[in-house]
Amino acid sequence: MDNDADKFKAGQRVRLKSAPDRTGILTGESMSRADRVRLQLDFNPGKEFKLVSELELVDVETIESLLELKKYGRLHNMRSLLTHARLSGRLADVIYSMEATNTEFLPYQFKPVLNFLDSPSQGILIADEVGLGKTIEAGLIWTELKARFDAGRLLIVCPAMLCQKWKDELITRFGVNAELCNAHELLVRLKDSTARSNRNFAIICSMQGIRPPRGWDDRDNELNTGAAKLALFLEEQSVESSLLDCVIVDEAHVRTTP
Repeated sequence: MDNDADKFKAGQRVRLKSAPDRTGILTGESMSRADRVRLQLDFNPGKEFKLVSELELVDVETIESLLELKKYGRLHNMRSLLTHARLSGRLADVIYSMEATNTEFLPYQFKPVLNFLDSPSQGILIADEVGLGKTIEAGLIWTELKARFDAGRLLIVCPAMLCQKWKDELITRFGVNAELCNAHELLVRLKDSTARSNRNFAIICSMQGIRPPRGWDDRDNELNTGAAKLALFLEEQSVESSLLDCVIVDEAHVRTTP
């Protein structure tokens, strides 16, 4: 008869030595066969009889002590934890946008993605030289935001001559079908977004088209231009919930005339 059975009592939590991640509660039921004792465990769900020699009591242990005792989980446990962490977007060094776009893999283009994710201000200035792919880098950041945080509201502000280029790049390389909008159309989209929180869009506007006229914030002036109304709306909403998940300003150094 297995004398080790005496140290186990009903209600105790035990685990399998061969699979430390499998723990159960002893029910008090047992069975013997050929002088070998099996105890019943409630794994919740499911009850199973296990040999006493396969069991050990679960003590309060730290991760460090478990490692010292070489009590490891199984490979599928590690895979499950990594999958959960990836799905919840908590692995900062895992690039979800990698191989998710129609772009050639160039390692340096993913550095802005990592820098953005580490940024306490949730912003980044990309100042690479001409021809190094700033548009692609910005698109990768947007792809990463969508994958990690389910972002869905993108606004791109750029010089008028680059609007069509952005539209073509987004659909060709990232599968994003963006709209070209003027100030009035952008205002309508933003108001619609505030009314319906699940409203997603990708909008491209020219700097010249949405820049408000002089005196737009003077309440005594009756400015009826779309750009003025947009500016007033944005000012009013500045303390409310976020209207956009990502804003990309291209050629931010360009000065435009009023």
